[in-house]
Amino acid sequence: MIPRPLLRLALGLAALLHPVRSLVAQTYEAGGVNTRGLHLAVHGEAATIRFSNADDWRGGAGLGGRIGWGITQRLTLFGQGDLARVRGDEAGTVRLRVGHLDLGARFTFTAPRRRWAPYVSVASSSLSFTEPAEPRDLEFEGNAIGIGGGALVFFRRMLALDLGVHLAGGRFDRLTTGNTTQQIRTRGDAASARFMAGLSWYPMAPKRETAGREGRRGGE
Repeated sequence: MIPRPLLRLALGLAALLHPVRSLVAQTYEAGGVNTRGLHLAVHGEAATIRFSNADDWRGGAGLGGRIGWGITQRLTLFGQGDLARVRGDEAGTVRLRVGHLDLGARFTFTAPRRRWAPYVSVASSSLSFTEPAEPRDLEFEGNAIGIGGGALVFFRRMLALDLGVHLAGGRFDRLTTGNTTQQIRTRGDAASARFMAGLSWYPMAPKRETAGREGRRGGE
């Protein structure tokens, strides 16, 4: 059965994609898009996490940001941080704070005279979630490996709509309470899924008169 937070997110993304459908079909007169150099991004996300000792996914919403550097038109290295609040119990009265810190690489499939570009990514992630408790909150931490994919839709030379998903699997193995950190094994494995929609800014995109040459060199 599809988790309800994921189903709601899928319906929301479908509604978001409808008005940009005509943009995707358009082309740049100068040819292609540019993803070289610096890029900065912000996004909202629907996040869900599942622990190995739980029967269901815990869903919620959050925000995130990313900074990256396009080594070539297709290969980008990036760092990304996200923070979300997800349901902590069946009644939804307890909310967990879930964080991801990703370091990874993205491969973008650019093409001449096209405003949109799909991409795939891989990242090493640091995971954390904070559980409210008395007298001090419990913070669990661990590591994960993840893969993702999505698409950039450029509606300005330097600005793109960025729609993506990232899936990660790992293990929580550290517990911090106050100033004390200890190794644990009780939480075990965990998996997370993030569905993101936001904006990416490419301040180093070439001027329009040179964009055509950049687009034709998209495969370099």
